[in-house]
Amino acid sequence: METLLNHRASKKKIKPIPVDKNITILNLGHVKYIFKSPFPVNIVLEDNVYIAFSYDLNLFGYGENEDEAVRDLCESIIEHYEHLKSNRENLGYLLKRDWEFLTRLIIELEEATCN
Repeated sequence: METLLNHRASKKKIKPIPVDKNITILNLGHVKYIFKSPFPVNIVLEDNVYIAFSYDLNLFGYGENEDEAVRDLCESIIEHYEHLKSNRENLGYLLKRDWEFLTRLIIELEEATCN
């Protein structure tokens, strides 16, 4: 009887636990830009691809694991910041809101020089 139960149990498909969690990241992984405070990120797993999503900026990054997805999101945030910075005089309402949000969130460091 016990072997019959074990046999039946082994035929059941075990569903993987879905990844849907909120984390905070503390830095952008960049030498020129840092966060002033922790930044909230949502991570989901869809079709074996990890997606890190910022609801505040409507940006995402993806990768084969959580770290890659977060790094890709950070690159997207930096690209968005630099694009907004270079076009800040001509921004519409929504992009201006993003720019104001990012300027409150990101510190731009001066490049260090050795003399």
